[in-house]
Amino acid sequence: MANSRTVRDFQIPFVVAPLADAWAFANAFSLVFVEPDGSRHYRRSRAMGGAWCCVVRQLGPNVRIETWIYTAWFNRIPFVIPAELSLESGHFVGVHPRMGCRNAVNQLLAQLRQQPIQ
Repeated sequence: MANSRTVRDFQIPFVVAPLADAWAFANAFSLVFVEPDGSRHYRRSRAMGGAWCCVVRQLGPNVRIETWIYTAWFNRIPFVIPAELSLESGHFVGVHPRMGCRNAVNQLLAQLRQQPIQ
């Protein structure tokens, strides 16, 4: 898989951090850390698997949402399941985790009036 992360870039005329924090809380994501540039790293740990990851970065009106599934080393099959999975559908690996994470992230995108991840 060429792209291991799903990225959406767009512009918003307001600060998205409070909305992203509320979305994270509602979807059981934890705020892991905030970078000096304000990028917010969220993670939702999954039992017997990896984690759903989402980074929300805003510089002025420019917003980038980067999201992926981190697969735990004990769930990887060499040359089949990579360390990171994108959320786009159409891959046979990790169908259910992709769908769950994609549904959660699409809620945030809908609140920001952006196109959903397909």
